Amino acid sequence: CPERWTDGHQALRRLVEALDALPDRCREVVWLRRVEGLPQQEGARRLGISGRTVEKHLAKGMRLIADHLYGGDAVPALDGHRARPIMDEDDAHGRQQTD
Repeated sequence: CPERWTDGHQALRRLVEALDALPDRCREVVWLRRVEGLPQQEGARRLGISGRTVEKHLAKGMRLIADHLYGGDAVPALDGHRARPIMDEDDAHGRQQTD
């Protein structure tokens, strides 16, 4: 149906915007791992970085994409509405974190 096509097109456009907003290396890693489906070590070899660095860039890239898509302050709930921000146990009990 046209509404479904429009929704899908808008979602794809937002994803492209999120990918374009990533730092270059994060974008390369996310593309290789999530779009091309390369194993971590193959992506590391292609980019000339360690597997651990690939992990770090992928985690950062996915977090930034989620922030772009969902506003950065909440995670989507299964029903499509925003869930409360994620809190750790100290936050839930009103204690301050010391980082």
